[in-house]
Amino acid sequence: MIAALLNALHNKDDSVREKVSEALGKNCEKTAKIEVITALHKALGDENSRVRQSASTALKRIGENGATNEVITVLLEALYDKHWEVRCSASDALGEMGDIAATNKVTAVLLKALTDEHWKVRCSVGKALGKIGERAATSEVIAALLKALRDEHWEVRWSASDALEEMGEKATTNEVIDALLNPLDHDGMSDRQQTPRVLGKMGRKAVTNVVIASLLNALNKEDFRIREKASEALGEIGGKAAIHEVIDALQKALGDEHWEVRWNACTALKKILMKAPTNEVIAALLNALSHGDSSIRRNAAEALGEVGEKSPTIEMISANLNEAYKNISNVPYSTSEALGEISRNVAVNEVIPALSNALHDDDDSNVLDNVPEALSEIAQETTINEVIMALVNALRDEDSGVRREASEALGKFRNKDVTNQIIPALMDVSHDNDSNVRSQVLEALGKLGKEAATNEVISELLNALQDKDLYVQLRAARALGEIGEKAATNEVINELLNALHNRDFDVRRDASDALREFGEKVATNQACISLSNALRDNDSRVQSNVSEALGKMGEHATTNQVIASLLNACGGEPDFWNERSVNALERCISSYDALKDLNSEMILKLHSCMKMSEKISASLVPSDHFIKVFLETENETWLPLTVYVAVLQGIAVTAISNSIRVYDSNGLSELSVSRSELMDSLVKAFRSQKRQLEGNNEKVPEVENNT
Repeated sequence: MIAALLNALHNKDDSVREKVSEALGKNCEKTAKIEVITALHKALGDENSRVRQSASTALKRIGENGATNEVITVLLEALYDKHWEVRCSASDALGEMGDIAATNKVTAVLLKALTDEHWKVRCSVGKALGKIGERAATSEVIAALLKALRDEHWEVRWSASDALEEMGEKATTNEVIDALLNPLDHDGMSDRQQTPRVLGKMGRKAVTNVVIASLLNALNKEDFRIREKASEALGEIGGKAAIHEVIDALQKALGDEHWEVRWNACTALKKILMKAPTNEVIAALLNALSHGDSSIRRNAAEALGEVGEKSPTIEMISANLNEAYKNISNVPYSTSEALGEISRNVAVNEVIPALSNALHDDDDSNVLDNVPEALSEIAQETTINEVIMALVNALRDEDSGVRREASEALGKFRNKDVTNQIIPALMDVSHDNDSNVRSQVLEALGKLGKEAATNEVISELLNALQDKDLYVQLRAARALGEIGEKAATNEVINELLNALHNRDFDVRRDASDALREFGEKVATNQACISLSNALRDNDSRVQSNVSEALGKMGEHATTNQVIASLLNACGGEPDFWNERSVNALERCISSYDALKDLNSEMILKLHSCMKMSEKISASLVPSDHFIKVFLETENETWLPLTVYVAVLQGIAVTAISNSIRVYDSNGLSELSVSRSELMDSLVKAFRSQKRQLEGNNEKVPEVENNT
């Protein structure tokens, strides 16, 4: 077999050669022979890139399964091949082998290949050294990678910087960091993206202090491009950069003459806040809200919204308190001092209740005596209320972008204790000249949910449904749905029903979403008619929402008109029947009055839809329901559907004299039959259905005529 595979490596078809190389790799225990390794070596120079990749992977697998030395020898030789594709593939394979290729000899050859004449080989070598990692981190390799950071091709520079990051502590030196920060004459967007990412990764590892110290130093460099990268890198480090020196330096960078540095500094504070919402970070962003640059104010407002979503929980703080108490329990007044220290690193309104709980059962009088001191220190720190007040002030900013971001941020503070401050402030700017601000205010009110269910807010949302801006209309409808049943006044319901005719499908979607959330509050005859008509909407989400709304209306929606609308909306498409539409239909057909008023056309459509979709099980329908309807209406169009439902429900039916007995899991029900012709038709229909199904061995209801 091996001989045949080796022969097939010369096939003219690229896909055959690719699959053969793959097969040789998968059968590595049988193929670890020098002739196979040699053949795969030659395949590294194949004209087709997929074949080269497949050969490279095969060699890696063979090397991992015992033939390490032989494969490495072949790959090292391939690094001197005259064809750059072969050199590139060989480097790739060595990199994929990872630790098992981490020998001095391999490192030495890769080091030399890092200066290859072809940039793709240099790039591949950089990646290989990165995958080998710390074991390749010799001073010579690090020096060569530093030189590669100046390569004319950004791909080589990226692979070199990635390799340095993977080499860990040995490569995390001031020299390396300076080299990464130092801009090139052709310094482009690719380098500006890569450098902060790499430095951020370095900073998140064990050598954080070295990286942070270098970055802080870089913030004072004359070249603004260095300052730009340094500020961004501090943000990439995240929570570990939440120290006084970093926050102070980033605040100073907010005053940089170059907007790129200012922007990155503010963004860095935002990223640090997301990982470590300390009061010092919050205070820095509060200061940024009064910055002269409107883009910084916008960025700061957006960042402060994270305080509402990411502030520490009481449980986390309580755990911190306990840990702090354990760590310094031998120091007098330890609990209060610990609380004072922790207060500098958490959002204050969360600390105070934790403080009360932590000291409630403490018998240490020294601790209790020092509670006022701790509270005093906490009170001096930034509080959530200060953040909210700053954002409220930002709602009056001259820049509409700042007002928009402040509105969005305020919508993230959903604590009941603070919404009383937020709602009036948002209402004050609900008529802003900028439609983007108006829509953001409405979104914020919606996110506050039931807490925003005041008459003033609902009235404002109602008016906004008539706004000249389509997006504002959409936000208003969505907000009403998020507030829920508390917003379901007759006036609101009527406006949302009107919105179901809006030309924009997004508005119709959100209006139907809101009506769905209102539940039985929508249950009026007019609403039933409007929702039934909306089932003809060409948007499936609107149809689905309307179906659910009808289902939630209970008896008010169990009319023959709703049944007809659902059946017509189906249009013969099985996909129409989802959980919502099925629920609405089954509620309707469980109503005796709604069923008996259906005409023959609708009866046939109902039968067709029920056979079309297995999701319609008639589980809500009483087992004698359809028989009753037939006996009362005497419309024989009901007979096929009556028998079909009996099959679905698995009931037994007997005809005795002038009565029909129906047996189901709940017991027996008996129906009187007024005319023998009706009895004959019913028995005939059941027997006919039974004959049709017996051939398929399907379970059918038993029908006996004992007259």
